[in-house]
Amino acid sequence: QAKIVIAGSGPDWSRCKAMINDPEAFVIHEGDVYDPDVAKLFEEAQTAAKSGGLTSAAYTFFPHPARIVSPFGAPPLIQTLDQRLKEIEKCGIEVSIIEHFDESLAALPPNEYLDKVLAPLRPICIVVGYDFTFGRDRKGGADLLKELCLAKGIEAIIVPAQFHNGH
Repeated sequence: QAKIVIAGSGPDWSRCKAMINDPEAFVIHEGDVYDPDVAKLFEEAQTAAKSGGLTSAAYTFFPHPARIVSPFGAPPLIQTLDQRLKEIEKCGIEVSIIEHFDESLAALPPNEYLDKVLAPLRPICIVVGYDFTFGRDRKGGADLLKELCLAKGIEAIIVPAQFHNGH
C-alpha cells in the first residue's frame, strides 16, 4: 500500500520528510489521473526512481490550484481526491504527498516556490510535463524549473506531449 502524506496548510516538510524518510524521484501533478500524458509522467518517475534506488513519489495539490487562482475558470474535475490517490497507487507510485493549495502558495514567485516548497524535501529528481507551470501567475514553466533544479543539483525530467493514434 502506498503511503499518503498530507502536508497541511502550507509546507510542513519536517513531518513529510520524517514520514517518507528516503530520497525521492517526484512527479508533480495537479489534477485528474486518467490520460496517457499523465501515465507517462508516473512511468518516468518510476524509471528514475528504480534507476537511482529512490522512492517514487507523487506531489499533488488539493484543492486544484485553478480553484484558488481562477475559481470561475477552473476546469471540472473527473475524479475525487480519493479516486486520484487510488489511480496514483495503481500507477506504482510509492508515496503521495498532498499539498494544501491556498493563496499563500499561489503567491510565491517561481524561484521561491522551488526553494520553499520543493527543495526542502531534498528531491533527487523531479518529473513534470512539458506544459507544467508554477509560481505566481504561472510565470514559471518546465524549462525554468529545469534551470532552477540544475542550479540546485536536482535532475529535472520534462516529459513531452504523448501522441496516440496520430493525435
